[in-house]
Amino acid sequence: GDLRWSGNDEPHGPHDVAIQIPHDTLVVAQIIKALIRDSTAPIVFPPEHYFHIIDIGKREVEKDVIQGLTDLFEGFPEDNVRAAFVLFPFLKRIAAASEKNKMGERSLAVVFSPTLLKTPSDDPLMEMQNMKFAIIVIQALISHY
Repeated sequence: GDLRWSGNDEPHGPHDVAIQIPHDTLVVAQIIKALIRDSTAPIVFPPEHYFHIIDIGKREVEKDVIQGLTDLFEGFPEDNVRAAFVLFPFLKRIAAASEKNKMGERSLAVVFSPTLLKTPSDDPLMEMQNMKFAIIVIQALISHY
């Protein structure tokens, strides 16, 4: 899976699993990822904000990206804000263990951006063109939320 132990730390038997799972973070991360991926309703980003979010990701200064996201979140439904308040600190916690799990903030942003920030159309070209900016936004949220 994408949120995993590194190959060197992979458990090799039933006794290793109990010792090596750090507070079941791996299990929780896999459940969250599946929930977000399979959800028909947006978990964090309402779809009508997609292009505005991509435009925020195009800003060249990270401080401007954070400010744009902060301003945007003020208009989000409360459930979306609450979901972000739980999700991004959790992803930051995973990134903090990147020495062990090999999943830093950028890697997590690459994995989660397509499921968190879904394109409003089925055009794969649009998704590919905007992926860089979606990753910038998700990485900024993991780093600063």
